[in-house]
Amino acid sequence: MKTSATTASARTASASPHVVLDPCTLGRPMHLLGSFTSALTLALAEAFRTGLNRRYGADYGVGEVHLGPMATVPAARWFTTVTPVGRIAFAMDRALLLSVLDYRYGAPGRAAADAPAVDAVRETATEERLAATLCARWTETLVGCIDTTPPAELTAAACAAPAAGAWQVHVRLMEGRLGLEGNLRFVLDDAAMGCLLRRIAPARDKPKPPAARQQPIATRLPLLLTARLLEKEIALGDVLDLRPGDVIPVSLGLADVMVDDSRLFTAAVTEHKGKLCLTSFDDAE
Repeated sequence: MKTSATTASARTASASPHVVLDPCTLGRPMHLLGSFTSALTLALAEAFRTGLNRRYGADYGVGEVHLGPMATVPAARWFTTVTPVGRIAFAMDRALLLSVLDYRYGAPGRAAADAPAVDAVRETATEERLAATLCARWTETLVGCIDTTPPAELTAAACAAPAAGAWQVHVRLMEGRLGLEGNLRFVLDDAAMGCLLRRIAPARDKPKPPAARQQPIATRLPLLLTARLLEKEIALGDVLDLRPGDVIPVSLGLADVMVDDSRLFTAAVTEHKGKLCLTSFDDAE
């Protein structure tokens, strides 16, 4: 019985789900995406407060903001915007769009429970223009969280739905007065996602080679030169007879220039501003 229990336990452990690593995310700062979504949450909340709530007396608020691959593509009207960081597609639930349309044109707001079914409301050119306007406006807010340089005025155009698996920013949006909830979706292309990851990546001090390493080796290799100015042979008796103040007559000829004990050059000794200098180097024989 003990052996059977052990075997069953091993089978259960082997059947447990395992983590599948996405090779597209390895080595990329995916764990820092929370800083971006937090900044975007605040930016969108401010955009709704100033652009909708304060102007129309609405009560739009931002719920959860999530960034990740889009598993399924919802059926929606999609728009695309070319931005300085890349191409970004956008879609929003039609119920939310109709609520903004009602606020914008002064229609009486109806609670979600009393509003007609979305499919029963006829689509109009005004609705499409508003969707494109909101797409450009809110995409500009998103781009501002990636690139600190304010983008030029953006223009949105209708487009086909993006492919599943693309990176999307999923924003949960609520309207408190109407009791309405819905979704905003921003889909980033590879260029925009790359800009985002570079934006959130921690700054790294790149090792800069010292200036000396950029010079030729002949300049970088230090050598200590020793100049032997003269040699004079004196008898031991003359050395013993020397007294303080005595002068030993010498004449400077060519000095020997050595590295360690190796004699490499001969050089003339001259005077310049009270200092002895070596000049006229010649290879030692």
